[in-house]
Amino acid sequence: MNKIVLDKEEVIVVDEDLDLVVSKGMIKEIYLCSPSMDATIHYEVEEGGSLSVHHYSINSSLSSIVHLKGKGASVHYFYSTINEEDHTFSLEVFHDADHTESKVISHGVNVKEKSLIFDINPYVPKEKEFCVCNQENSIINLEDGLSLIRPNLLIDCYNVSSSHSAYIGSFRDEVLFYLMSRGLSKDASYEILMKSFLVKDILKVEKVFPEFLEKLKDL
Repeated sequence: MNKIVLDKEEVIVVDEDLDLVVSKGMIKEIYLCSPSMDATIHYEVEEGGSLSVHHYSINSSLSSIVHLKGKGASVHYFYSTINEEDHTFSLEVFHDADHTESKVISHGVNVKEKSLIFDINPYVPKEKEFCVCNQENSIINLEDGLSLIRPNLLIDCYNVSSSHSAYIGSFRDEVLFYLMSRGLSKDASYEILMKSFLVKDILKVEKVFPEFLEKLKDL
């Protein structure tokens, strides 16, 4: 396993298992690119550290494990995937100290009649008070895919703020109709909807993972 201590904004191509560390009090932002790769990624965020993860994948099964090791540690994890085979994204977040925060957003487009699974598990043990753990998960099926979301909240403490949501389905007909009523073709409307759903920063992703945007155009 390759261990990396994050000391600047990083762009990392995931081609092996990784161990990523945010040192005490550091604020870091990283972009992970997973092109057809299965891997396990471990994160450690030390006291007062903050980590923002922008994770883009194509046809990958990935397991991410986050440990919030000290008071005030936080992680914001945005995961976006294009899926054409049977794949799973698993994320575990361990709130190992009080006053820690996790926010997870996982979005996927399931292209064919395949399986896409999101398995999201934050853990807050007893006596780790004043933690925040929120998650929002959505999968768009372009065909009759076998999608599944497990938006778990494993909390054993009362003084915690938490929320979760899960949506599996298609883009709303009224949104598609609105775009087409403005003169866009159906294909162009779908491309706009998928870009807005899957990509937070078009210019950044175009620079660090252009294959992702090229794949979107082919859908």
